[in-house]
Amino acid sequence: MVSRQKDKKSEAQEAEEFVEFLPPKKRMAQSLTSDLDFSHFDEKLIGSRIIFKIPVKDGVSRCNILAITFVAVTSFILSTFLNAQLIFLLANPDFFGVPKDKMGYVSGMLSFVSTPGAILGSIFAGYFYDIFGRRFTIGFGLFSSSILLSLVPWTSPDIFPWLITVRIAFSMFIAVPI
Repeated sequence: MVSRQKDKKSEAQEAEEFVEFLPPKKRMAQSLTSDLDFSHFDEKLIGSRIIFKIPVKDGVSRCNILAITFVAVTSFILSTFLNAQLIFLLANPDFFGVPKDKMGYVSGMLSFVSTPGAILGSIFAGYFYDIFGRRFTIGFGLFSSSILLSLVPWTSPDIFPWLITVRIAFSMFIAVPI
């Protein structure tokens, strides 16, 4: 028992000696971090449960935790499906009939012009979360992007402006759940 106390004292003395040899900036950072108390961050989680090794508040179920993943995966699948199928629609003479030598330009241009829509959707998503709530905003974003995905074939044969407009709106709404 006495040897443990000596060990603790010697460890504390070694730490103090180590800090003395640090450069001034590191010494100041060391003293600041040693004085901070982060225990107040866990006050909201006191009496909470653990789901999938994640501390959660009361009222949160496993479905809530899994829904976060499923919404992101659904958004990813919808956007990947649009990008993959759009190439076939562009090449099909019954829809858009884009020549093979212009296919890269048109598909790249559609991806390029949809990026600002995704940025705007991401920026305004937090604002809409605060106004309408998280569930409604995510649900509306997924529903709207699904409707816009089904409208893509109906925009043929006009790439300009209808397909571009639908593609920008799709990327704006699909960015909300992510």
